[in-house]
Amino acid sequence: MGIASLLAPSALMAFTISIWNLAAHLRWTPDFFVSGGLFSHWQVWLFTAALLLLFAWLLNRYAGSDEDYMK
Repeated sequence: MGIASLLAPSALMAFTISIWNLAAHLRWTPDFFVSGGLFSHWQVWLFTAALLLLFAWLLNRYAGSDEDYMK
């Protein structure tokens, strides 16, 4: 449960970085802090955010499944 509770804020941070990178590509904000490589693409950050949310949901579901069997 502890790891799952840390994944949701991490996903929010990755989503925010994705939006910032997209805005930098559209020249709405200054340059993005990663100028080259894999993490210079906003799609990678958005996919990372979605993956982190999926893992958080799966871990919360797994942690909650024990309570159903205890009743």
